[in-house]
Amino acid sequence: MEIYNSFPEAVIHGGTAIWRCYGSNRFSEDVDVYLPLTVKMVNIENFLNNLRGKV
Repeated sequence: MEIYNSFPEAVIHGGTAIWRCYGSNRFSEDVDVYLPLTVKMVNIENFLNNLRGKV
């Protein structure tokens, strides 16, 4: 939910999407995310820096 609060237009795909959205037992250590080109890199950097403190 963290990513959708900051980037409502984000699309999660790959193993994490299969696990979280479809209830599969497939798990991935990374998170694959599509973001529109209109999202500024500084917003992504700020999001990742804030996320580090929560993990």
